[in-house]
Amino acid sequence: MRKSYVFVAGLAGILAAVVPAAAQSWPDKPVRIVVPYGPGGPTDVIARILADKLGVRSKQSIVIENRPGAGSNIGTAAVARAAPDGAMLLVNTSAVAVNQTLFKSPGYDAVKELTAVINVGQSPNVIIASKSLKAMRRGPASSTMARRAPGPRPTSPWSTCSRCWRRSMSAMSRSRAATR
Repeated sequence: MRKSYVFVAGLAGILAAVVPAAAQSWPDKPVRIVVPYGPGGPTDVIARILADKLGVRSKQSIVIENRPGAGSNIGTAAVARAAPDGAMLLVNTSAVAVNQTLFKSPGYDAVKELTAVINVGQSPNVIIASKSLKAMRRGPASSTMARRAPGPRPTSPWSTCSRCWRRSMSAMSRSRAATR
């Protein structure tokens, strides 16, 4: 339910930011939304939903352009180099910021060449292992595997993450059962 509110709030924010600009000087050419990942992934799906709603509200053609590669740098760099006329937008993940530190030259400077319009969603990141991996059964903080690993220890207990995972999987199972 919370994700729905985040999505609707994000969509409302984009429309509020883009539609007034459209009234002033929206481009006469189709608007392109660049997704720096392959078609069918979560970022692509979100972009297509946004494009549909944005196209209806702005009465403009919205084209999704998938430009995968180099950890999203190819598509992101294309938007950074585009004319600042609002005809090219980017739907990306946190990779747009992370890649600034991972790559010596990602092909763009996120701070100088891009500006964030709105956050359209959030996604949790978890570590998942096979149930047969005995070292992980009691959680990384107490396992032999984690004690041997260098670096900082997790600050949240594994059991909390595990409960969230089970709740998510249960909800997904109920959702699938309801649609059958």
